[in-house]
Amino acid sequence: MRREGASLLELLIVLSIIGCTLTIAFFDFDELVERMYVDLTTNQIMEALKHAQFLSLTKQQSYEVVGVGSQLWIRNKENNGQVLWESFPDDFTIEANRWPSFSSFGFAKAGTIFMESPHYAVQIKVSTLGSIRQTEIQQK
Repeated sequence: MRREGASLLELLIVLSIIGCTLTIAFFDFDELVERMYVDLTTNQIMEALKHAQFLSLTKQQSYEVVGVGSQLWIRNKENNGQVLWESFPDDFTIEANRWPSFSSFGFAKAGTIFMESPHYAVQIKVSTLGSIRQTEIQQK
């Protein structure tokens, strides 16, 4: 006798394998999205630092980058003008041991910015010569 189709047991085994695979994929996908967002946020902070450095050189004034809560500001030190550069989610923390600033001659007051998400952390360092670099993204 010829059998057509699949038995109920075979169908349940296939569905359980698909369910386990989707569970693993969804968990990894969630962490991947957070890591990519941390990388994007780090790049935005570095762009803000480069923009402040560019403004200080072109306008011959001192600028600094300051984080307040979940917002990042570029501030003109001479006339206290402020520009909101970017806002980040509330679960991201941005702190610094000293907020970097750039003089009109291109030199910088060195500082390190610490950015943390719920699962990752990264540092952005500015040297006194004005070079900007980031450390590798670390998982907590």
